[in-house]
Amino acid sequence: MAIGFYDFDPGLKPTKLFLNLEAMKLANYYTNKGQSVKLVDNLDDYDNFDKFYIFRNIMPKQTEKKINNKIRSR
Repeated sequence: MAIGFYDFDPGLKPTKLFLNLEAMKLANYYTNKGQSVKLVDNLDDYDNFDKFYIFRNIMPKQTEKKINNKIRSR
């Protein structure tokens, strides 16, 4: 089974290195089970995998502002 990972965060801030703990844990899990795991650069390769995970830890500023406004209004 081929498993693809796409991390959304480096596209938001390409000059910084972000380590994604969730992606590393899942990659280790599937690798230990003998599965093929690959980190892809773009979503065009989506059809080449049996399972495909998209990771995103950083929110764009607009979404972050909406969440902060909701918290303050309580």
